This record gives sequence, C-alpha cells and structure tokens, in this order.
Amino acid sequence: MRSYYPVTFEIDDHLYRCVWYTEERDGFLSEGNRLKLFDSREDLVAYDKQQGLNIVTEESSTISIDRLRGQFDQLDHGGALDCHEFLNFWNCVSDAAHTCAKIFYGDQDRLTPIYDRVFYGTNPPALRGDGEYFVPAWTKADKKQLKKVFEEGVLLLKTVL
Repeated sequence: MRSYYPVTFEIDDHLYRCVWYTEERDGFLSEGNRLKLFDSREDLVAYDKQQGLNIVTEESSTISIDRLRGQFDQLDHGGALDCHEFLNFWNCVSDAAHTCAKIFYGDQDRLTPIYDRVFYGTNPPALRGDGEYFVPAWTKADKKQLKKVFEEGVLLLKTVL
C-alpha cells in the first residue's frame, strides 16, 4: 500500500510542491511525463481530500536546490556537503526520473561507491557504534562526480516540474 508525503523543491527562490509516494518502487504523483504540482499547501490538501490519498502532510520535506548549490560552490574551498540534504536530493531526483521515464546520471551503477559514502555520511544510528561518526573525505574526482550528479539532477528536475 502506498504512503504519500508532500515534497517541495526550492529552485531559484521558487517553490514546486508535489507528492512523493513510497512502495516497492518509490515515485511521485504525475501528469503525463511531468510531476503533478500544487500552487499551495491548501491546494495539495484539497486534492488529497478529493482523491482520498491520506497524504501525511505533517511530514513535509523541502529540498533546497539553492542551498545545495551554495554548498557545491564551497566544496572545492574546504566547505562541507550536507549528506542528509544531498542524499534526499539524489533519491528524489532518481524517483522523479523513474516516474517520468527519464534517465538520471546519478542512477549509474558506477556511482554506487560515491552514493554509499553519501549515505554513510548521514550517520544512520543503526550503523553507528558508540561515539562513531563518519565524515566522508572527497577526492577531486569524487567532487567532480558529486557535482555532475547535482547539475544533471537539477536539469532533470527542471524538465519534469
């Protein structure tokens, strides 16, 4: 059974509200080959009532492309990448690509080792020992791949929003 959650993408100071769902293969509500967008939270709630989806509106997520862009601008100068935020971005772009039958650069198997380090960089409690905290170290090649995943992901989002 699907569970539905609101997701907002913030790109260039504009908010794109949509609904993500989780099941065996996660995805987004869509119309044709684009994500279904809502002008406001109220419109999303009204749609939910009309469709009977039981969207979990208390657990809304915002993915700020603008904030991530700032992190990438600083990455080569010693800045850190928020692994939680970037993992959420990577996963949502992958789900949006699947929903809209698009190819996403970040879904390539050869990027799995980098994806895994982003995941471990979120330090999930189930994988941490007492006091252990993992901070990924990125090589120049890693940073190049991370930036490409980000840039390609933003371009993909702009075609499906």
